[in-house]
Amino acid sequence: MAGKHGGARPGAGRKKGVPNVRQQAKIVKDLMERGESPLDYFVSIMKDQNEPVTRRDWAAAQAAPYCHPRLASVDQTTTFKTDPLSDILNAIDGRTTGIKTGTEDDKKETLQ
Repeated sequence: MAGKHGGARPGAGRKKGVPNVRQQAKIVKDLMERGESPLDYFVSIMKDQNEPVTRRDWAAAQAAPYCHPRLASVDQTTTFKTDPLSDILNAIDGRTTGIKTGTEDDKKETLQ
């Protein structure tokens, strides 16, 4: 086990093309000097046909929150004025009044 821990491993580390802290700082500084917003920057990468597809996809994902905000969850409460089961049963044959509210006479009519 001693040889399996630490050291260089295939696929480990920052991938090529991913900006590091200094590159990101330079990008932000350049944008500020040009007066360009982050959205403008992401859209320019997204539209640049010379950029790799993976980078263009990344730019599209980064620009999406600026254009399409996430929907907020909404609490919903529903109140029924009548028993929904009774409404369904009444719609079926018009004679049924529901399981809990039915009378013996209703049961006899149904069996005949």
